Amino acid sequence: MKGAMGLRFLGGVLLAAVALLLNGTAQAQLTYGVRAGVGFPTLRRTFVDRSERAANIVGFHAGAEAAYFFTSSPGLYLESGLQLALLGGASLNVNWFLPGTTRYNSRMQLYALQLPLRLGYATALGSLSLYISMGLQPSVALWGEVDQIVDGQRHQARASFESEFNRLDVAISFHTGVGFGRLPLFFGIYVDYGLIGIQAVNGEGHIGNFGLSLAYLFRRPAMLSADAPSMARVKNGNDPQ
Repeated sequence: MKGAMGLRFLGGVLLAAVALLLNGTAQAQLTYGVRAGVGFPTLRRTFVDRSERAANIVGFHAGAEAAYFFTSSPGLYLESGLQLALLGGASLNVNWFLPGTTRYNSRMQLYALQLPLRLGYATALGSLSLYISMGLQPSVALWGEVDQIVDGQRHQARASFESEFNRLDVAISFHTGVGFGRLPLFFGIYVDYGLIGIQAVNGEGHIGNFGLSLAYLFRRPAMLSADAPSMARVKNGNDPQ
């Protein structure tokens, strides 16, 4: 059900994006750059086992970034890109009588290719700029590893997709942060939540992720420049009559 809701939401976002593209193609500014950051993904389960507890692992994301700013609707933009991410999570064996002996019994690390599609709004605030964006982030797992602790021994194996784990996922993605002065550098926090469970058998194990993200655009959008209005006035005043 969650997967179907996510696909319907994705369809709505895509339709809105197409409408904005058709209305603002002649008046838009495309800029691109790179994005990287650190995350702390985990696996969320519907059915909670008191003998186990979900735990975060340290992940990352890095790749290309593109933003399409609509000058006909100041501040509104469409954000996308292509990035490699380390996702997954861990499971802890919980000893309620001896909490100090709690140890992880399994850990999954998935390397996935992500294609974010977010609709956002940005505004200049003095020498800074604030932004917020939300949308969907489809991803496909390329490869992965699963560590398990059995009788005190660590066993490592490659993740088996289709038969054991789902390769595809669609996450709800939320970003917010600040841009710094004249530099096309944007720093923020993000929260993602996968709508499709990673486990192929029962659909459990939704990947939740939060962390920090840094984007560098090779060209700062004109509408986020604090001196953009004054520059326009000077230019108009010097134009030949």
